[in-house]
Amino acid sequence: MHGAMASISLAYGRERLTAELPFEPTTLVARESDSPPLDAAAIAAAFERAGLLEALRAARSIAIVANDQTRKGGMRTTLAAIGLLLDRAAVERERVALVIAYGLHARQADAISAEIYGEEFLARVRLVHHDGRDRATLRRVGDLEGGHPLQLAAPVVDAELRVLVGAIGFHYHAGFSGGRKAVMPGVADEATIVRNHLRVLDRHGPNGRAAGCAPARLDGNPVSEEMFASLRLLDATGGRTFLANAILGAPRGGGGAAIVDVACGFDHEPAFRAGAARLFAASTVALDAARPFGGVIASAGGWPYDASLYQAHKAYDNAFRAVAPALGQGALAEQAERGARDTRPIVVLLARCDEGLGHPRFAHWLEHPTRAAHYEAVLAGYEIVGQTSLAVRDKAAFTRTLAVTDLDDALCAKLGWERVASLTEAIERAHRDGGERRWALMPAAASVLPVAS
Repeated sequence: MHGAMASISLAYGRERLTAELPFEPTTLVARESDSPPLDAAAIAAAFERAGLLEALRAARSIAIVANDQTRKGGMRTTLAAIGLLLDRAAVERERVALVIAYGLHARQADAISAEIYGEEFLARVRLVHHDGRDRATLRRVGDLEGGHPLQLAAPVVDAELRVLVGAIGFHYHAGFSGGRKAVMPGVADEATIVRNHLRVLDRHGPNGRAAGCAPARLDGNPVSEEMFASLRLLDATGGRTFLANAILGAPRGGGGAAIVDVACGFDHEPAFRAGAARLFAASTVALDAARPFGGVIASAGGWPYDASLYQAHKAYDNAFRAVAPALGQGALAEQAERGARDTRPIVVLLARCDEGLGHPRFAHWLEHPTRAAHYEAVLAGYEIVGQTSLAVRDKAAFTRTLAVTDLDDALCAKLGWERVASLTEAIERAHRDGGERRWALMPAAASVLPVAS
């Protein structure tokens, strides 16, 4: 954390917005890495040292499990690294399936797949679109706690070698993304995914949520613990699983978020936990819970982190924690009702969202007239997007959110946001209406997590 200058330049989509500040904020950023960004060759070398090259040569069938468009960070470079090893191992295309871990997300267009994974990489693998609702494509691998059957994508279960590709990042209810999430919810069946996500909701917990479901928390988190259990069941069926996770951060010399580290190896759970610990050390900032900021100016970090609201929610959640470090997801509605409107914390959020809400059902969930109605509807007919949209509404209720975005006025109103035409106007309005308060600045809010000290 350090003092900011009088003017700011923040990422917005594929461009930058500038403005002058009438106040001096405290800047919240990740710790700069000691290393420059890792390119595909450096990542391939790390994977080779962990044994992936020899495993690729030996395996008769290989399933590379990769994120879909909702989590693009580092994907193309990591796959390019694996492509280098596939070439060195002389692995035939027929032996390799790239399985897109959609969970229950909608299938993406071929053009998007080419952009995310790279046409060169796609040319040397068979592309498999996972569908958790298609029983013919699933294999039962065992039972989870409570006797619930776990079914996973057949190409992943049947493969002699599984490579889990993704990025370790903070996740607002699973603790961290990456690792076991590639398997569950990534390539799991619909019923299992729904049950797992419903573990977030607890009528007896703070604001109806399970207390253990929070960013940067793995143990004591019922959602994450079931994800680990799912991967262990998969390993028990045979084959080997290799973790190939990128860790994004602030590279030496600046230039925006990039791959600065990898977590990899066949001892995938310890490797993942160690990678999560390194991310936590580099990408959290400790705040005094007794003195939260009264306002925050936050950029999601530009494309791809603000391509849609579905993706920008991560940055919004992190920005929210700058003004409520101890509150987290608990007691939001109650706090909002007790606080006068003009005393709520202010969030100035830059999230272009030129791809819209990011899910065809997002707008449907915003039609619920109250938070209570929305919550009951999620319990009665669970959808992941229903839970995500509820989380957005909760943060909007506690804060006054001034959004610089391509989303239209009507959508912003349903979210509980005030749409503002420019960064300059948002800052002027926040300063005029907000009075004297402590301000934070988050130039890349998707990449840094404020935590209560």
